[in-house]
Parts: sequence; C-alpha cells; structure tokens
Amino acid sequence: MKQIKIISRYLQLGIILFFLAACNDEYIPDGITPQETSLGLTQIELFTDAEEFEKPVTRAAATDENSLQGSMPWILVFRGDNNNAVFFEVSRAILSNGKLAVPLTKTNSKSRLIIITNPPAKFFDGATDNLNLDKTIINAALSGKTYGQALSILNTQKLSSPQVTVPYAGGYLPMSASRNLNSINEQTTIGTPLNKVQLKRIVAKVTVENTATGFTLEGFTVVGAKQYGRLSEAAPIVVGNKVNYFAQLPTDPVSGISNGKDPVYIYESSVGETSVIVKGKYNGETSYYRLAFKDSNNAPMSIARNKWYQFKIKNVKIAGYKTPQDAIVAPPSNIMAELLVIDQSSMEISDNGQYYIGMSNSEFYVYSNAAQNNLTAGTITTNAPAGTLTKIEAVSVNPANSMTISSGNIVPDGTVKGMDVKVNLTNLFTTGTMRVTVGNLVRTVKVERKPIISWQETKLTFSPGYVSAKIESQGNGGDKWLTLSTDGIKYSDSEAVHPDSPGTIYLKVSNNGSGNLPRSGGVIYLGRKNSEGHVKLYVNQVSNIPR
Repeated sequence: MKQIKIISRYLQLGIILFFLAACNDEYIPDGITPQETSLGLTQIELFTDAEEFEKPVTRAAATDENSLQGSMPWILVFRGDNNNAVFFEVSRAILSNGKLAVPLTKTNSKSRLIIITNPPAKFFDGATDNLNLDKTIINAALSGKTYGQALSILNTQKLSSPQVTVPYAGGYLPMSASRNLNSINEQTTIGTPLNKVQLKRIVAKVTVENTATGFTLEGFTVVGAKQYGRLSEAAPIVVGNKVNYFAQLPTDPVSGISNGKDPVYIYESSVGETSVIVKGKYNGETSYYRLAFKDSNNAPMSIARNKWYQFKIKNVKIAGYKTPQDAIVAPPSNIMAELLVIDQSSMEISDNGQYYIGMSNSEFYVYSNAAQNNLTAGTITTNAPAGTLTKIEAVSVNPANSMTISSGNIVPDGTVKGMDVKVNLTNLFTTGTMRVTVGNLVRTVKVERKPIISWQETKLTFSPGYVSAKIESQGNGGDKWLTLSTDGIKYSDSEAVHPDSPGTIYLKVSNNGSGNLPRSGGVIYLGRKNSEGHVKLYVNQVSNIPR
C-alpha cells in the first residue's frame, strides 16, 4: 500500500484567545480576590497557547479541538529543574481581575511545572482507575514523587474494551505542557503575552477521506489503540493495554464509530501497534479494509500526540474482507492510500472574543528579478458573522503602485471561511505590506523582494529562533533542487525540524546545470518559535546558459 507522509504547509498555529465563563466551583468570578491567598502565596499570571491542528472545527456539534474554555487548568509544581525535581504543590488556576492566574507558594528555588488545561474529572494513577482529579487526590498520588515518576502516574481514565464511542466526542480536548521557573514571586509569570506556554493535545486525531472512483466510504475506526494516555507530554508511552474502537450492536461496529465525516481521537502508541479499519462499498459490495500507519519509506510509524493523521484513499482494486475481524488480521491490500501527517500547523490568529482572523504567514519574501503575477502572499481564515466589513489592501508600497492585490475577497457568513490572497508585483517593486481587515481585527503581511538566486549552488541561512521548515512546492525545478537542513550537513527535500529548541534553518538551492532553463515557483514555509511569526518564501533561480 502506497503511503506518503507529508507535513502540512503550515508549520505552527496560534490559538484563538480564551473564552472563559463561570462554571460551578471551577471558576472564581472576575474581580474577586481568591480567599486562599496568604503571605506565603502569590498570584502568578498564566499565558498559554495551543499548537493547533490545521484549522478550527466547522461543525457546532463537533469536538472543540482548539479552545481552552473547558475546566480551569491545574498547575503542578516540582522543586528543581529536571526529572529529579520533587513534587511540592498543586494549584488550580482562577480568574482574577480579568486575568488568568494561579496561586503558588513563593520561593527562590528553581521549579518545574506541569500545566494541564481542559483537565478530565477523573484519572488513572497506574494502579487505581477513576480517581478524582482534585487537590486532595493529586497530593496523595504525588507525595514524595519526582517529576519523572509523576509522568507515569498522571494518566487518563482507561477506555472500555472494546471502546464503543469516540473519546472526547462533543467535548474539549485536554492539553498539557511543562515549564521551568527560576523563582516564584510577585514578578513571576508563566509565559508572557509574546512567549506563551505552548500546549499540546494529549491525543492524536485520525481522519479518512475518499477520492477513489467506484468506491464509497461508509465509515472507519481504529484498532490497536492505547487504552489510556499520559496527561503530560514527554512521558513514556503506555506498554500493552490496547483496545479496539468498535460500536455496539445493532450499530455497525465500524461506521458506528465514524461515518467517515467525523474524526477519531486516540492516545500515543508505539510503532506498528495501531491500524485503521475502513468500511466501504466497491462496485456495490460492502466490505472492510485495513490501513497501516506507515511513512514514506513504508516503515511502520508510532502515533504521537497533537498530530493529525489524514488518510486519503486514492484507489481501490477489489472488494475487501467480509468482516472487520478479518481485516484486522490481514495485511493491508487492495486499497491505496496517502497518509498526511499534520504537525503544529500554523495560522497566526487574532481574536476579539466573537470571531477571529488567521493568516498563514506574516512575511513573504520573493526571490526574483522580474515582474510576478498572482502570487499567493498569504492565506486567510475567519469565522466572522455575516455583515462584517472586510478589506484587503496594499499599503506602504515602494515604489508606489508597484504591488497590487490581484485576487482575494472574503464574504463572511458566520462559518469558517478560507481563501488565498494574491498579489501582482512589477519589476520595480522592492517592499510593501498587504493588510487584511475583518471588522475590528487586522492582520498584515510584509512583502519584500530578494535577489534572484544565482545558477551556482546557494545556501540561505535563517537564524535564530526557527523551529521548523517545510517545502510545499519544488515549482518547475524538478525534484530536490530545494532542500532543507537544521545543521547544514544533512538535507531533506521535504522538511527540517528542531526537535528540542529553536535554531537555524538552512535552505540549499542546488547548482543549475549548464544549459538548463530557469527554475521558478519553489515555495517554502518557515516557522519561528512561539508567536514570532511564520515566513513564506517564493524562490526563483536563473538559468546557466553559456553565452
């Protein structure tokens, strides 16, 4: 089965700001000072963001994958700055004077935090299931434990075996992150407005789409999924404890989980443990197929949190197996699918509490020495209501009128709308700004011309603070004329990612051999850390034709 692993063109995604509402004892009304504050405690302001799946959900009844408006976050504090840090206290975030804050004990010592947003009501500590996730039980479970030990104690509830419904369907997805603090006092914050703590969902998302002729997708499910997951990232993957997602009779066991339109959420799993079972009709005959999670080298993949695994069925050869059970034990066959893995996609989003506007990038660099027409400078997404005034314009253009908007007009209607905005550049253009206004929200994209790339091999360096890069298109230059690297030594024709901390991204443009035509249309996205913006490159290279 042919499968291709692709990272989305978008490299990181900012989140819509908080929509926090009072809800039983999980919240303290705005403006009220919490009673638990004492001389030994201080309120620490909390700034969090989520590395989102590619786009917000579009159906009101769907799981809210992007919002942090569920239960208030828990903050677990460990004294120390590594895995040997010892548990000290746990506190629940509150709303105080319009700000999200958490009461913590003051200290001059280093601390390591675990932050859990949209926390579940119950958890599994590795021995006992369905424990209340509250201060008393957390203190008892973690007393005397290190940060490293806590990672395996803080688990979700166990799923049923088989699991008859999709976990978190119609609700909120728990998210988590870790953070180190040098001290805790009145000047301390957890994150800042410009450097928010990046949260990750504790689950992966799986979807299946069909483009094969003669085949009708009727549903899908997941087998070999983990029975429970870790509430905190960087925890070891659960060993064993696998379940299949099968709906109860009289509902079909596969389409009863997903009819093909809704996603399925699963916990992290090891290489080769998890598969997808597809139900579909081929030439009038309904049967079942198995899809494996495999990379571009046909090697089995592990399943990671916060990633979106998109199977796109391209071709079906014959009818599949008669039952789901037959498909589970059979090798993937008679069905061809492309697997796209979207990790930390990337819109930069502004929100006013009623609607949002997102841009795919805030900078657009065009490597060219000639006029360019209909270049996509950025992609807009918004869910503004009908009647919201919108405007897309070119401003601060040098020289005047050398950049114009060639296409792009969004008509809000309250649903999620997305569109590309394209520009025309004359041969005199140097710099300009594309400004998009939706109601009272404004996003801008800086557009700048760079020198066209020489025919000789060229290495462009982008530093510091870059976390990842993705080649979206090689244009007309053929395979691998553009490659990426994080160390300047090993290059990839698809992506480059700094797994631990931001750093340098290298873009190599290969030598354009003698007699070759110009190369053009290479598109690369670069992702900076946290909220520092995303960069789009449009690369052209001159020909090497002897005179």
